Amino acid sequence: MQELNRTFVGIRLPIDAQQKLAEVQLTIRHKAGSDVVRFSNTAETQIVLMSLGELNTLTFENVKTTLPRVAAQFKPFPITLEGLGGTPSNLQPRFVWTAIGGNEAEVIRLHNAVERAMMPIVPGYLAVPFKPHVDLGRMKIESEANRTALGRAIKMAQVGVIYQMEVSHLELFRSTATTQGPHLLSYGTYPLTQA
Repeated sequence: MQELNRTFVGIRLPIDAQQKLAEVQLTIRHKAGSDVVRFSNTAETQIVLMSLGELNTLTFENVKTTLPRVAAQFKPFPITLEGLGGTPSNLQPRFVWTAIGGNEAEVIRLHNAVERAMMPIVPGYLAVPFKPHVDLGRMKIESEANRTALGRAIKMAQVGVIYQMEVSHLELFRSTATTQGPHLLSYGTYPLTQA
Protein backbone atom coordinates (compact mmCIF):
# COMPACT_ATOMS: atom_id res chain seq x y z
CA MET A 1 0.00 0.00 0.00
CA GLN A 2 1.27 3.48 -0.86
CA GLU A 3 1.07 6.43 1.46
CA LEU A 4 -2.49 7.43 2.31
CA ASN A 5 -3.34 11.12 2.01
CA ARG A 6 -6.19 12.98 3.70
CA THR A 7 -6.77 10.44 6.47
CA PHE A 8 -8.67 11.32 9.60
CA VAL A 9 -10.59 9.99 12.59
CA GLY A 10 -14.20 11.04 12.76
CA ILE A 11 -17.84 10.32 13.50
CA ARG A 12 -19.98 9.58 10.45
CA LEU A 13 -23.45 11.08 10.49
CA PRO A 14 -26.51 8.87 9.93
CA ILE A 15 -28.53 9.13 6.72
CA ASP A 16 -31.38 10.95 8.50
CA ALA A 17 -28.93 13.61 9.69
CA GLN A 18 -27.50 13.93 6.18
CA GLN A 19 -31.01 14.57 4.83
CA LYS A 20 -31.68 17.25 7.46
CA LEU A 21 -28.37 18.95 6.65
CA ALA A 22 -29.27 18.92 2.94
CA GLU A 23 -32.47 20.81 3.84
CA VAL A 24 -30.40 23.35 5.79
CA GLN A 25 -28.11 23.79 2.80
CA LEU A 26 -31.16 24.57 0.63
CA THR A 27 -32.30 27.13 3.20
CA ILE A 28 -28.89 28.83 3.13
CA ARG A 29 -28.90 28.90 -0.68
CA HIS A 30 -32.37 30.47 -0.67
CA LYS A 31 -31.53 33.05 2.02
CA ALA A 32 -28.27 34.03 0.31
CA GLY A 33 -30.28 35.00 -2.76
CA SER A 34 -27.68 33.44 -5.06
CA ASP A 35 -25.56 30.34 -5.36
CA VAL A 36 -22.43 31.63 -3.59
CA VAL A 37 -21.55 28.46 -1.66
CA ARG A 38 -20.01 25.19 -2.81
CA PHE A 39 -21.87 22.88 -0.46
CA SER A 40 -20.42 19.69 0.97
CA ASN A 41 -21.97 16.45 -0.24
CA THR A 42 -24.14 15.53 2.75
CA ALA A 43 -23.54 11.81 2.07
CA GLU A 44 -19.90 12.48 2.99
CA THR A 45 -20.53 14.56 6.12
CA GLN A 46 -18.85 13.76 9.41
CA ILE A 47 -17.51 15.26 12.59
CA VAL A 48 -13.74 15.32 12.16
CA LEU A 49 -12.05 14.51 15.47
CA MET A 50 -8.48 14.51 14.20
CA SER A 51 -6.91 14.98 10.79
CA LEU A 52 -3.98 12.57 10.43
CA GLY A 53 -2.67 13.81 7.07
CA GLU A 54 -0.41 11.53 5.07
CA LEU A 55 0.36 8.12 6.62
CA ASN A 56 2.75 5.41 5.51
CA THR A 57 1.75 1.75 5.80
CA LEU A 58 3.35 1.13 9.21
CA THR A 59 1.86 4.26 10.77
CA PHE A 60 -1.53 3.46 9.27
CA GLU A 61 -1.49 -0.03 10.82
CA ASN A 62 -0.44 1.45 14.19
CA VAL A 63 -3.38 3.86 13.99
CA LYS A 64 -5.77 0.99 13.24
CA THR A 65 -4.57 -1.03 16.24
CA THR A 66 -4.64 1.98 18.61
CA LEU A 67 -8.15 3.29 17.87
CA PRO A 68 -10.06 0.35 19.43
CA ARG A 69 -8.32 1.05 22.77
CA VAL A 70 -9.30 4.72 22.60
CA ALA A 71 -12.93 3.94 21.72
CA ALA A 72 -13.15 1.42 24.58
CA GLN A 73 -12.60 4.27 27.08
CA PHE A 74 -15.98 5.83 26.20
CA LYS A 75 -19.61 4.84 26.34
CA PRO A 76 -22.11 6.04 23.71
CA PHE A 77 -23.54 9.51 24.30
CA PRO A 78 -26.14 11.78 22.67
CA ILE A 79 -25.39 15.00 20.78
CA THR A 80 -27.33 17.49 18.70
CA LEU A 81 -26.47 19.26 15.47
CA GLU A 82 -27.69 22.80 15.95
CA GLY A 83 -27.40 26.34 14.68
CA LEU A 84 -25.22 27.83 11.97
CA GLY A 85 -21.88 29.56 12.14
CA GLY A 86 -19.30 31.01 9.82
CA THR A 87 -15.52 31.13 9.68
CA PRO A 88 -13.70 33.43 10.14
CA SER A 89 -16.81 35.28 11.34
CA ASN A 90 -20.59 35.15 10.97
CA LEU A 91 -20.61 38.58 9.27
CA GLN A 92 -18.02 37.85 6.58
CA PRO A 93 -17.72 34.04 6.43
CA ARG A 94 -15.77 31.98 3.94
CA PHE A 95 -17.08 28.72 5.40
CA VAL A 96 -20.45 27.75 6.89
CA TRP A 97 -20.97 25.00 9.48
CA THR A 98 -23.34 23.64 12.10
CA ALA A 99 -22.28 23.26 15.70
CA ILE A 100 -22.38 20.29 18.05
CA GLY A 101 -24.64 20.78 21.06
CA GLY A 102 -25.83 18.67 23.94
CA ASN A 103 -22.64 16.88 24.89
CA GLU A 104 -20.10 19.10 23.11
CA ALA A 105 -17.75 18.62 26.10
CA GLU A 106 -17.84 14.84 25.61
CA VAL A 107 -16.95 15.24 21.90
CA ILE A 108 -14.01 17.42 22.97
CA ARG A 109 -12.97 14.78 25.52
CA LEU A 110 -13.13 12.14 22.77
CA HIS A 111 -11.00 14.33 20.49
CA ASN A 112 -8.45 14.84 23.27
CA ALA A 113 -8.19 11.08 23.87
CA VAL A 114 -7.72 10.39 20.16
CA GLU A 115 -5.12 13.14 19.89
CA ARG A 116 -3.15 11.89 22.93
CA ALA A 117 -3.09 8.37 21.49
CA MET A 118 -2.17 9.44 17.95
CA MET A 119 0.51 12.06 18.64
CA PRO A 120 3.26 9.55 19.48
CA ILE A 121 2.60 7.47 16.34
CA VAL A 122 1.71 10.10 13.70
CA PRO A 123 4.91 11.90 12.67
CA GLY A 124 4.77 15.66 12.26
CA TYR A 125 1.28 16.05 13.72
CA LEU A 126 0.63 19.62 14.83
CA ALA A 127 -2.10 20.08 17.44
CA VAL A 128 -4.60 22.82 16.60
CA PRO A 129 -7.53 24.20 18.63
CA PHE A 130 -10.56 21.92 18.32
CA LYS A 131 -14.15 23.12 17.99
CA PRO A 132 -16.68 20.33 17.23
CA HIS A 133 -18.71 21.12 14.11
CA VAL A 134 -19.89 19.78 10.76
CA ASP A 135 -18.77 21.61 7.62
CA LEU A 136 -21.65 22.48 5.31
CA GLY A 137 -19.88 24.43 2.58
CA ARG A 138 -17.38 27.05 1.52
CA MET A 139 -17.37 30.16 -0.63
CA LYS A 140 -17.30 29.40 -4.37
CA ILE A 141 -15.65 32.64 -5.43
CA GLU A 142 -13.96 34.88 -2.91
CA SER A 143 -15.48 38.36 -2.83
CA GLU A 144 -16.80 40.78 -0.25
CA ALA A 145 -20.27 40.65 -1.84
CA ASN A 146 -20.37 36.84 -1.60
CA ARG A 147 -19.13 36.85 2.01
CA THR A 148 -21.80 39.42 2.88
CA ALA A 149 -24.51 37.33 1.16
CA LEU A 150 -23.43 34.21 3.07
CA GLY A 151 -23.29 36.13 6.35
CA ARG A 152 -26.81 37.44 5.74
CA ALA A 153 -27.99 33.88 4.97
CA ILE A 154 -26.49 32.55 8.22
CA LYS A 155 -28.26 35.30 10.18
CA MET A 156 -31.61 34.85 8.39
CA ALA A 157 -31.71 31.04 8.34
CA GLN A 158 -32.40 30.87 12.11
CA VAL A 159 -32.05 27.10 12.39
CA GLY A 160 -32.28 25.61 15.88
CA VAL A 161 -31.74 21.94 16.60
CA ILE A 162 -31.29 20.20 13.26
CA TYR A 163 -30.82 16.62 14.43
CA GLN A 164 -30.36 14.54 17.59
CA MET A 165 -28.16 11.45 17.44
CA GLU A 166 -26.04 9.10 19.50
CA VAL A 167 -22.28 8.91 19.11
CA SER A 168 -21.61 5.17 19.27
CA HIS A 169 -18.34 4.68 17.37
CA LEU A 170 -15.23 6.22 15.86
CA GLU A 171 -14.30 5.69 12.24
CA LEU A 172 -11.01 5.87 10.35
CA PHE A 173 -11.51 7.59 6.99
CA ARG A 174 -9.67 8.60 3.90
CA SER A 175 -11.07 11.33 1.68
CA THR A 176 -10.48 10.82 -2.04
CA ALA A 177 -11.18 13.33 -4.80
CA THR A 178 -13.70 12.34 -7.48
CA THR A 179 -15.41 14.26 -10.29
CA GLN A 180 -18.49 14.49 -8.02
CA GLY A 181 -16.43 15.89 -5.13
CA PRO A 182 -14.73 14.25 -2.13
CA HIS A 183 -15.64 10.65 -1.32
CA LEU A 184 -15.08 8.97 2.06
CA LEU A 185 -13.53 5.53 2.27
CA SER A 186 -13.83 3.80 5.64
CA TYR A 187 -10.91 1.73 6.92
CA GLY A 188 -12.43 0.72 10.23
CA THR A 189 -15.24 1.34 12.71
CA TYR A 190 -14.47 1.29 16.43
CA PRO A 191 -17.43 1.06 18.87
CA LEU A 192 -17.53 3.03 22.10
CA THR A 193 -17.74 0.12 24.51
CA GLN A 194 -17.06 1.33 28.05
CA ALA A 195 -19.49 -0.44 30.39
